[in-house]
Amino acid sequence: MRIALTFFMLLLVSGISSADVIFEEHFTDGSIQDGWFSPWPEGQDIVITPDPTAPSGDGWVGSVAGDQASTALNGTMDLDDYTVESWVYTIVSNDVMFPMYNAVAARWDTTNGNSYYYFTSQFGQSKKLRLRRYPGSGFGAETFLEWTGADIPGGEPTESGWHKMTLRVSGDEIWCYWDDQLLSGCPYLPNEEFRQYAGFFGIYEFYMGDQVTEPETRFDDFVVTDENNDVDEITIAPVPNTSIVSSLYPNPFNASTTVTFTNSVPGNVTLAVFDVLGRQMTTLQHGFLSPGDYRVTWDANGYSTGNYFITVQLGDKQVVHRAVLTK
Repeated sequence: MRIALTFFMLLLVSGISSADVIFEEHFTDGSIQDGWFSPWPEGQDIVITPDPTAPSGDGWVGSVAGDQASTALNGTMDLDDYTVESWVYTIVSNDVMFPMYNAVAARWDTTNGNSYYYFTSQFGQSKKLRLRRYPGSGFGAETFLEWTGADIPGGEPTESGWHKMTLRVSGDEIWCYWDDQLLSGCPYLPNEEFRQYAGFFGIYEFYMGDQVTEPETRFDDFVVTDENNDVDEITIAPVPNTSIVSSLYPNPFNASTTVTFTNSVPGNVTLAVFDVLGRQMTTLQHGFLSPGDYRVTWDANGYSTGNYFITVQLGDKQVVHRAVLTK
C-alpha cells in the first residue's frame, strides 16, 4: 500500500501531464540547453541572470528582451502534439494601455512567415489573458479566447510576479492553464483556416516602445511533454491474484464523467476523487463488489474547473485517472 500511495503522490505533484518529457530548461548553475534560437532576423539570445526569486529555487532564470517582439524557440519543426509549461514573470503596468505581452508559444511555423499559437498575459489598465494565433503575414492576430476578472484563477493580478503558464496542443484542440488551473472554454477548437499543425515551442514577448519599465520576459522551469505518449491511466503496485481494469469517459468533461471498471476477483473497491494538492474531495464508491463490470458517474457540479485525479483501488492494486473538468 505504501508503494501505491507514494507513487500516487508523485503523480499529483508532477502537474498537468504524465507524458514523456521531451525538453526541459531550468538554468541550473547558470547553464543552458542547446538548440535555442530566435526566428527573427536580428533576434536576441537568451540571457541567463541570477535571480533569488527563481521558482526553481536554484537562483537562476532566463530572459528574452529586444526591440518590441522577442522570441526564444526550441524543438523541431515537425513536433505536433505537446504541452509547453513554464514559470513566467508576468509584468503588471497599471499606468499603460498597451503593456508587455508575456507568453508561451506552440506550433511555431517558421516556414509560413512565422505563424504560431500563443497564450499570453497582458496586464495593463485592462488586465487579460488571451489565447491567440498570429497568421504569419500582415498585421493583427486572431484572438480565440480571452479571460478577464473572475475568469482568471486567483483574480486579476495587482503586481508583477511569477505565474505558471501552460499551453497544450493535441490534435486540433488547444488547452490553456494559468497556475495549473484549466481556463474556461478549453479545450478550444479553432476553425480549420486558423489552425497550426506543427512547429517549434518557446517563449514570446511583445511591448510597445518605451511604455514599460521592465522590457524583458523572465522565465524558469520550462518543460515540454509529448502528448502523443500521454498516459492518463496508470496501473500502480500490481500484486498476484488481484486485477482491476478501468477507463474514464468523457475526458475532458463538463458537469459529469463516468468511470467504467471491471474487477476479476471479489473484494473491497474504492473510487475516490483528489485535487492536484492530494486532498480527497469525495468518495464515489467504497465497499465489497463481486467480480463483474461496473459504471460509476461523478457529478462534478459545484467543483471548480481544473485537474482532478480519480483513483480506482482493489486491494493493493490501483488505477489513477487524470480528469480534466471544463465549464
